Amino acid sequence: MPLLISILSVSAGGQFIDDSDGLFISDAEGVFEDSEGILRLSTENFTGNRYWSGDVVNIDPIAWRMDNIYGGACRLSGAGNIQITLKALDSADWWFQDMKYPCRIEYTDALEDSAILLIDCTLHLKNIDLPLSATFDVFPESYDSKLLETAVNYDGETVVLPKAFGTVTHCKPVRLADTLVPTETWVQNTDFGGLGVDAAVAAAVGTKIYVGTGNESGTRRSDWWAYDTVYNIWTQKKNFDGSARQLAVAAAVGNSVYIGTGNASGGDIKDWWAYDTTADTWTQKTDFGGAARSYACTAAVGTKIYVGLGIGGATEYKDWWAYDTAANSWAAKTDFGGTSRYGSVAAAVGTKIYVGLGLDGAVFKKDWWMYDTVANTWTAKTDFGGVARNVAVAVAIGTKIYVGTGFDGSIALKDWWAYDTTTDTWTQSANLAGNRRYYAVGAVVGNNFYIGTGTYEGTFYDMRDWWSQNSTSMKQQYSAGGLLTCSVYDDGVDVTSNASAISGNVFTYNVQPVGELTISGTSPYIYTHTIFPYLCGASFLNLGCNMAFAGTSQIDRWVTEQINVIDFLSNIAAAETIYFWVQSGVLNVRSFTAGYSPAVVVDVADDTLEGTDYFYSQPISIFRSKWKQRVAVEESIGKYVKETDQEETATTVYPYGSEIEIDTFTETRTTATARLVAIMARYNLTQTSLTMPLQNITTKPGDALTLSDDRFTGREIVAKAGIIRDVVFDIINKKWTIEADGNFFS
Repeated sequence: MPLLISILSVSAGGQFIDDSDGLFISDAEGVFEDSEGILRLSTENFTGNRYWSGDVVNIDPIAWRMDNIYGGACRLSGAGNIQITLKALDSADWWFQDMKYPCRIEYTDALEDSAILLIDCTLHLKNIDLPLSATFDVFPESYDSKLLETAVNYDGETVVLPKAFGTVTHCKPVRLADTLVPTETWVQNTDFGGLGVDAAVAAAVGTKIYVGTGNESGTRRSDWWAYDTVYNIWTQKKNFDGSARQLAVAAAVGNSVYIGTGNASGGDIKDWWAYDTTADTWTQKTDFGGAARSYACTAAVGTKIYVGLGIGGATEYKDWWAYDTAANSWAAKTDFGGTSRYGSVAAAVGTKIYVGLGLDGAVFKKDWWMYDTVANTWTAKTDFGGVARNVAVAVAIGTKIYVGTGFDGSIALKDWWAYDTTTDTWTQSANLAGNRRYYAVGAVVGNNFYIGTGTYEGTFYDMRDWWSQNSTSMKQQYSAGGLLTCSVYDDGVDVTSNASAISGNVFTYNVQPVGELTISGTSPYIYTHTIFPYLCGASFLNLGCNMAFAGTSQIDRWVTEQINVIDFLSNIAAAETIYFWVQSGVLNVRSFTAGYSPAVVVDVADDTLEGTDYFYSQPISIFRSKWKQRVAVEESIGKYVKETDQEETATTVYPYGSEIEIDTFTETRTTATARLVAIMARYNLTQTSLTMPLQNITTKPGDALTLSDDRFTGREIVAKAGIIRDVVFDIINKKWTIEADGNFFS
């Protein structure tokens, strides 16, 4: 009955060593693939034709052991090392190229086709004893998946996030780094400092927005104003030095605002000016590189300003130009990807400029394009989410562009849309709080965008109102521990209404807590039969799950300290007096009461036993389980969460024994008394250790044992049932030792 060892992924050059004369032979049996071989060795010479050789000198015993007397994980604790003779290797032409190799250790009492897998493992080369042997440490498969994920908390530290199983009450979540969340609240600010105006321009430098030019009741304007977003006040600046105009474009680079093109009293123009916001002075620059026009659109990227589209006289344009503010020069770029048009919008995110909407002849447009300033190319994106229009407003914050207002050919508009450049999607936001309008202006400072002025349809009433919306606001963010639903409490007071986006891993809290923030709720994973398959899933162990019992015990646990998933499941299994093992990619769960067969049958009188001992655990007087209960209370000092120590006990018949604490559940839990009684019953069983010639290599902890022993006169053990807890296979000496427990003397 040899042990068979298959060392995988060995580079053997398409050949192998035969066990008879140590020569390389061809791969007639198709063992090799792409020159990757399987080195097959054994504790004995194998007489078949598959190249087994008896070159395993020694292997430490292989042991299956259960974590606790009362259940848990059954783990392989060996083999410690394997010693292989060097005659299995040819040092001149072939050698172990790596330090570690995957390996399968099997056992058979016949041909290798009937071999039974003992362990999948990894061999790590330990030492070479020339000229005799090489020794490898053997490491059984390990499952190091962690139960808790990590995140950055409010203090910038990387911490583990708690996780809920079952129902938990008043548990403290981890505060994460604050998050920006979208807001849709419009705020009216101080009206524009000049007269009501439409078709003006606006650009932001620092915390100030500069607004000027435009049309006021048929009169073109040249006044220039600065809006202080911090103090909400307007200050008039030096009038624009160019001719009064409307329908111009403006963009900011550094401390300067650049303005040009538009429509003056003599028609469309193409001059270009720079305003120094520090000196409050104007300087004329090189004229725009294209034809004179109005209704153009613009956006700045880095030190360059891009201008294009528009209309000059009766000619609509689609050309696209870049102005280099450092060189004071213009360069023609690839024409706009859509049709010629005027009254479009443009906004920049990173090195990309997004352009769309406008009027092409009599056709209002809603197409949306992205211009790559590096590649000088245009790409069509998802059409604007609202109706087609022109003379709208567009501003960019972060990775989003906000577009709204405008004219659709019939009415002025006030809808407002957010375009996500990362997902190429549009989402409608809250409408502008003021009147419908077109020919408005907009600009961004920080996370706030500002929009104002413009004209109202029908009356051509020029407006002065000035609005802002904080596109995002900073919100507190907390872990929700994977709860399906949860309620939020502030010192025991239900404040769920102040929380939002409660789902799974996080929730946001919208106000400042008065005291300690706690949560209560229920996880989707409540029972043993749901927790095991969940943690065997791809996100954790990535194993199959074979549960041969209907475990319906409820688990209520709030886990706050990192733990390996296997260890966590072992704790749960032990508390439930069940056990499991992993083999061939499957986690197998069993109960002690299922009576699994075939049982190992041992008759002390008939079997050749090297030793049979019976013993008992030390006497235990009390089995105790402790936890903390946290409830919301209202007392004279106010409302708060009160924490009290709780415990349940099971008392045995041994008053002189020691106490044992079963610490499996924390924070919240269901009743534990029944579990303690079941654990106590496992402790009080008779234990036995049996050593005999090697057989039944498939035996594992949890298997049934049927034991007979007639050496006790008048108290013979006749076919008494027990449960095997530990199994040790001594392959070299061809014997095995079983440790089991049961009511053998009842």
